[in-house]
Amino acid sequence: MPYQKDLNGAGIPIGGILFDINGKIRNDQAPDIGAVEFMVDFGITQLISPNLDCVHGSADSVTVYLRQFGDVPFKDLRLAYQVNGGTIFMDTIVGTIYNDLIYTFKTPVNISIQGVYLFRIWLINTRDDNLNNDTLVTTRYTKPAPEVDFTYNNQCTGLEFQFSGTATYY
Repeated sequence: MPYQKDLNGAGIPIGGILFDINGKIRNDQAPDIGAVEFMVDFGITQLISPNLDCVHGSADSVTVYLRQFGDVPFKDLRLAYQVNGGTIFMDTIVGTIYNDLIYTFKTPVNISIQGVYLFRIWLINTRDDNLNNDTLVTTRYTKPAPEVDFTYNNQCTGLEFQFSGTATYY
């Protein structure tokens, strides 16, 4: 079967041919070359790292979950990320990808200073059938670690004891 990304949508539409050889609906504007209509789709579904913790280090990895939604493997997949509209960092996953994948970018990110960080991660020039999952936009926060201080009086283990404290959150 010629499952090649270059054949996706490269056919010539012919009136009256609505289904492929397997009975699946063909794209009437841009059918695939060959007897079978196939799906080309890879997407970014989750930012794994930095995680949702409030405190982050000065060199957090940027790790994403990539999902293979279609039938066609991707070769040398290119992707990029950007934080708060700053520098764009691009990577290439060399080789052929047949399945879902967890990928860590080569360049880490520093989100250790208190604030809100808007991550934009996207696939570059995939030419796939679903552009809606090619970009992931998500937010991470860095806030101060909680400070915990309390006192208690425990005169005898095994008995009830009282403690008092205060709490503030931001």
